[in-house]
Amino acid sequence: MWSRWMIAMFLVLGLAGPSPGESPTESPLVELRDVSVERQDRGFTVRLRTTGPVKSRHELIDTPYRVVIDLEGAAYAWQKTPLSVGADPLRQVRGSQYKKGVTRVVLELSRKAAYRVEEGPEGLTVTLEPALAAKARPANVTIATTHITRSTTV
Repeated sequence: MWSRWMIAMFLVLGLAGPSPGESPTESPLVELRDVSVERQDRGFTVRLRTTGPVKSRHELIDTPYRVVIDLEGAAYAWQKTPLSVGADPLRQVRGSQYKKGVTRVVLELSRKAAYRVEEGPEGLTVTLEPALAAKARPANVTIATTHITRSTTV
């Protein structure tokens, strides 16, 4: 009798732990809070500010040219309307909750451009620069310059 009562109390109070296949704690999603665009001498720096580190996948797509960035394990908490830039090569930045746990940010371009993505503790930094591919680059930076590229940061 005593053991049945103890088991019932553990279950009621949630002290028995997770059931098989269930994670012990659900980690909260990182949020995309802000996007800012800074004009540089020969391009742009786009900062995606998050509430913590985030993993990303990105690719350059043509027709029309755009860089699509998926933030894995992230919730969308930025503005709902696109951010118009209107300066070559960056036309617009927009974002949305692509699917549960994945936030998508799209950099719409006026033409093909090299880009690099750097992951940091407070989000991502995307650099758009026409001559970026010719410069020396650190090993942890991804460069995409082909038509359609799927790449991840090393």
